Amino acid sequence: MPRFVGISRWKPEQTPAVLQRFAEFLKGKDSAATEAFKRLNFITWDFPSAYGQTTSVYVAEGDMRDLSAFNRYWMDLLEYEILPCVDFETIIKFYPDKAITALNP
Repeated sequence: MPRFVGISRWKPEQTPAVLQRFAEFLKGKDSAATEAFKRLNFITWDFPSAYGQTTSVYVAEGDMRDLSAFNRYWMDLLEYEILPCVDFETIIKFYPDKAITALNP
């Protein structure tokens, strides 16, 4: 299952709209986004807007179609950066010498 890091940013003046959209999302306003969200496995998610920051970062696993469906719900408010990532166990499996060197420089 693909793993990725998602970084979303918004302008400070958009914070009330982002929070409103999040509240609507939690109530299931957009069924496609809600269903896609349920199929994604969020490993961690930092939603710091409660602290006045305008960036959210998450690590998740899932189908990229579900990620796209979830992100479409927010596209008019947020700027996205999606970074595919590989877990360390896979790096060791395919690149054992490089991984060991990285651990023991």
